Amino acid sequence: MNMVDRRFQPRWASAPADTIRAVMRERDISTSDLARAMAVTSDELDAILAARQPISIAVARRLSTAIGGTVGFWIARDGQYREDLARVVADEWAETLPIKDMASYGWIDRPTDWSGRIDIALSFFDVPDVDTWSEQYLQPLRTARLRVSARRPPKYGSMAAWLRQAEKQALALECKSWNPSRFAQVLSEARALTRLKNPATFGPKLQQVCATAGVAVVMVRPPEGCTVSGAARFLADNRGLIALTARHQTDDHLWFTFFHEAAHLLLDGAGATYVDEMPEATTTEDLVDQERAADDLAARYLLSQEGLVRLETVRLDVRGIMKLANELNVAPGIIVGQLQYRRRLGFGSGLSHLKRRYRWVGATLEMR
Repeated sequence: MNMVDRRFQPRWASAPADTIRAVMRERDISTSDLARAMAVTSDELDAILAARQPISIAVARRLSTAIGGTVGFWIARDGQYREDLARVVADEWAETLPIKDMASYGWIDRPTDWSGRIDIALSFFDVPDVDTWSEQYLQPLRTARLRVSARRPPKYGSMAAWLRQAEKQALALECKSWNPSRFAQVLSEARALTRLKNPATFGPKLQQVCATAGVAVVMVRPPEGCTVSGAARFLADNRGLIALTARHQTDDHLWFTFFHEAAHLLLDGAGATYVDEMPEATTTEDLVDQERAADDLAARYLLSQEGLVRLETVRLDVRGIMKLANELNVAPGIIVGQLQYRRRLGFGSGLSHLKRRYRWVGATLEMR
């Protein structure tokens, strides 16, 4: 597709078959008569009339002999149709993307028309056409290990846009190569960062310490239709990527998602993409083995094995939770969240006020 050509570009595609049928109606030519005149089988003519078969030079010659028009006319007619069809397909594809949010968050320039929207979207994904986008983004998502709600099927366009922005932000960070032993050490150190209240403070610190182990951590606001909490994968330059949305906008959810995605990198290594919705009310019965293993490892890094044991007996009041949080060097909201996950506390518990809450302002995560 020519990204600078601004000739009239119809938002529809008319196949050469439309012209052929018009001539047939005007001259009262039946399909069997046309097939004989072109010396093709009825199945071959059906394929031409259904636009399943491109107009080759040989077919163009037969059409020229049977109903008129030059060979060049039919070749050009088919070429224009294929070009228009590609644009129609691209227009339908762009409709699946959260363009409004992508522009609002500063990921792309705001398009002025439907054709410009296609060009801007292709440029954002750094692909020449929709087929390449499907190969590089859609197919990997469809084969990714998705932890999403069965009641809410994933919107792949929104998910792909979010992952692409996460990738772009990650590639802009200075980061060493993947070092799993160093990353395991980093996770033990990162627990103390949960006590920092403001994302503007703990976000850069988390990025810096993880970069020393070859993991780029980014927080990217989810666009409409992207209901995930986080994702983990390896980039082509031998470093890991952890992307977070702060979807539930509480510290317990944000931090557990980080440690969960980190666990995927350690447990499963390169070759897989994990995209996790992490619904607030998920329980262990809902999980497949890989997700349960990631949850278990995340909890051990976040609270320590001793901390997990103490969750079973901690007093369920403010004083008990604050005491345990101080001793484990984590935020009190994380204790509350883990108690809820383990069903010792209800999700409507008044102790939820101990969780710190965030909000997205534009593309920036802030404290409430």
